[in-house]
Amino acid sequence: MAGLAWLLKQSGWTVSGCDLTFSPYSKHLERCGISVEYTHSAKHIRTLNPERDVIIKTAAVPDTMPEIAEAVKLGLRVVRRGEALARVSGRFRTIAVCGAHGKTTTACLIASVMRDLFPDRTAWCIGGATRKLGFVAGGILANNGFLVVEADESDGSLACYAPFITVITNIDSDHVDFFKTSDALDGVFREIVSKTSSAVIFNLTDKRSSDVVKSTLFMNGCRKAPVSPVPIPKQTRLHAEDVIFDNLKINFKVVSSDSNAAYLSVNTPGMHNVANCLLAMTACMEAGESVKLDECARALQESAQMPRRRFEQIPVPLNRFTLICDYAHHPREIKAFVSVVAQQLIGRKIAVFQPHRYSRTKAFLKDFAESFPGVDTIVIVPVFPASEQPAAGGMSSDLYSQFRDLRPEKSPHTVLLQSLNDAVRFLEFELRPGDTVMLIGAGDIVDIAGDVSRIVPDAAPPYVQTRLGAYGTLAHVRRITSDLDEFLSSPLPRAVIGGGTNTIISPTGFSGTIFRPGAAYSYLKKGSDPCKLTVGCAMPGASLLSYCLENNLSGLEFMAGIPGCCGGWLAMNAGTRYGSFCDVVDCVHAVDMYSGERLVLSRSGLNAAYRSCPGIKGRIALEIDITLHYASRSEIESKIEEAKKRRFNFSGLRTAGSVFKNPPEAPAGKLLEEAGCKNMHVGGAWVCPEHANVICTDSSAEASDVIALVEKMKAAVSSRFGIELQLELNVL
Repeated sequence: MAGLAWLLKQSGWTVSGCDLTFSPYSKHLERCGISVEYTHSAKHIRTLNPERDVIIKTAAVPDTMPEIAEAVKLGLRVVRRGEALARVSGRFRTIAVCGAHGKTTTACLIASVMRDLFPDRTAWCIGGATRKLGFVAGGILANNGFLVVEADESDGSLACYAPFITVITNIDSDHVDFFKTSDALDGVFREIVSKTSSAVIFNLTDKRSSDVVKSTLFMNGCRKAPVSPVPIPKQTRLHAEDVIFDNLKINFKVVSSDSNAAYLSVNTPGMHNVANCLLAMTACMEAGESVKLDECARALQESAQMPRRRFEQIPVPLNRFTLICDYAHHPREIKAFVSVVAQQLIGRKIAVFQPHRYSRTKAFLKDFAESFPGVDTIVIVPVFPASEQPAAGGMSSDLYSQFRDLRPEKSPHTVLLQSLNDAVRFLEFELRPGDTVMLIGAGDIVDIAGDVSRIVPDAAPPYVQTRLGAYGTLAHVRRITSDLDEFLSSPLPRAVIGGGTNTIISPTGFSGTIFRPGAAYSYLKKGSDPCKLTVGCAMPGASLLSYCLENNLSGLEFMAGIPGCCGGWLAMNAGTRYGSFCDVVDCVHAVDMYSGERLVLSRSGLNAAYRSCPGIKGRIALEIDITLHYASRSEIESKIEEAKKRRFNFSGLRTAGSVFKNPPEAPAGKLLEEAGCKNMHVGGAWVCPEHANVICTDSSAEASDVIALVEKMKAAVSSRFGIELQLELNVL
C-alpha cells in the first residue's frame, strides 16, 4: 500500500491514507506530501467526490472498516490494491514479477539492475526493499520508461495486468481462502501471460509454471524465455552451471542460449536464489535488447541484495550466536530457507515459527510439519491472523499436534508457546553460544528480533531440569528449594508449587525460584479441642481424611478422591458442589512471599470463592487451622463412599484433576463431551475417556502437549456452544 501511494502521488494524484500505527513507511509518505491519519474513521472520506475520487483498500482491511462502510454508503468506488496497481502500471513498460515464492527478492534484483542500466527511466513498486533501493517504491517515472512491480495473485487481481514483461518465479498451491481449486489459481497466471506484450520469463524446472505457459495462447509476437538453475542447454534463455555454495554466498556460471557465459558471486544463498538471479537477468536482457550478458551479470553482482526479512542476518553483539529473520510463510519457502541454514551453518538450529493465516495453516498442516529439515528445536507461536478469524484445525495448537504425530526421527523437538514474548523468554533459557536462531514468518515476528539479539547465552544451562507440577512434565527452573529462608532471600522471581495447586510450568520455563514444601511441612497437630486440628501445608489430603475417619471427625468427606496436599487444597479452594475446603478453615498461618512478614489470615480474610482463594495470593500458607465435628464412623464412611461414587476416580492416573471451571451454563465436562473432546490427544496427553474435563498424561508428555490439548478443548467448546471456558489449571 505504501509503494502504491508513492506511485500514485508521483503520477499526479492527490493521495491520503490511514493506518493504526506509525511506521517508517508512513513517515516516508508524509515527507513525500501524502497525508496520513493514525486512526480509522468514517470522517476521513466524507468530503470525497464520488465522480472523481477512489478508495483503495488492502485485502487485510475488512469491509466493516469505518472508511469502507462509509464509502459504500456514499457511493464511492472501492478498488482493491492489486487492481489499482495494475491500472497505474499500464502507463509504463511494466515488468510484472509474480509467483508463489520469491516475488519480492526477484523484483528487487530486477529493479536494482535496471536502475543501474537505465537510471533515468526505471521505477519500481515492490512489497519489500533492499538497503540500496531504499523505499518500497522509487526511481524515475518516465514516458516509455520501465516500471518493476511485484504483482500479487492472492486476491485474483493478477489477472488485471497487461505488462510488457511477465516474470513467473513459480506456481504453488496457496491462498486457499480465495482460490477453491488449483485450476482457479492457474487461471489468473494464464490471464497475465495471455496479456503480456513482449516476453514471459519462467523457470523451466517448475512444472506448474511451464504447464501454464505452454497451455496459454501467445499474442502479439510475445516470446517465451525460460531459465533453469540446472544445465538444460538449447531449451533455456539462461541456465546455471557449476553452482557452489560458500559461507551463505552462491557462485555459479551463467550460460546463455548462444553459449556466452558469465560468472556470478552473490550474497543470495540457496538454490532457489540461483533461479531468482537467472529470472532477473533474463528480464533485464529482454527489457533492453542491447544489454549484454556480462554487462547484466556485472550489474547484478554489484547491486544484488536480499530484501529485508529475506535471509536477513540481524547483528548480535560479539557474534554470540547467529540470528536470521526470514519472511517464509509457505511450506516450500520454509523448507528452502532452513535447508540452506542447516547445510551452511554449524551449531544447533532453533526456529521460531509464526504461522500466517488460519486458512493457510489448516490447508498445509502436514506440509508445515515436514518443512524444517536439520532444525533441532522449533518454537511455534500463535498464528498471525492477517484479518482472518480463528478457525478450528488452523490454530497453532493444531500445527503443534501435527508435529507431535510425526515419527521422532522426522520431527525436531517442538514447543508451543502463547506469545512472541514467551518465545524471547524461552530463548533466554535455551540459547547457547554458537547457536543459530531463525525467526520465520510473514507477520509481526520481526518485532522481537531486537530483544532476541540482546540475549546473552550461557555456556551451560542456566536452569535445573525437573519433573514438577500437576502432570510431572519436564520443566526448566532457575532454582528449587524446600528451605523457606533460602527462598525468601532469593533475588529472583518467586513462586510456590505444592501438591494440589493444579499448576503446570509453562514450556518457557520459570526464570526464578520455586518453593516446594518438603517433609518438614507434612504434619498434623491436635488442639485442646479434639475437633480442632492444625495441618502443615504439605500434609497429604488423603492422610488427613484417614485421620478424620479413625478419630470420628466429620466435615471433609466431600473431599474424598480429590488429589493433593492441604496447601494446594487451600490455594485452589478445592471441593465439590457439596462443599469446599475453606468451609472448615479457621485461619491460616502464612508468610508474605516477598517481604517475609508472618501473617495470620482469618477465614473471612481469605475471600474464598469457587475454585479460588484470593487472600493467599502472594503468600505461602505454612499451616492451616481447621474445625471439624464429631460423627459416627459409619456415618463418615457412608459420606465418603457417596462422595467417591459422585466423583471421577483419579487413582492410578497422571492428572491434575479438572482442567476447566464449570461455567454457569452447564458443567464443563458435559460441554466438553458434547463438543467431541473425548477423542482428542496431543503427544503424551489425552482427554480422559471417562471424564472430558480431565487430561491424562504418560511419561512422554511435555508441557506443550497439555497446553495444546487445552487450546483444542477450549476451541471445540467455543465453536460448538459459543462459551469460553476458564482454566482451573494454573500455568506458571
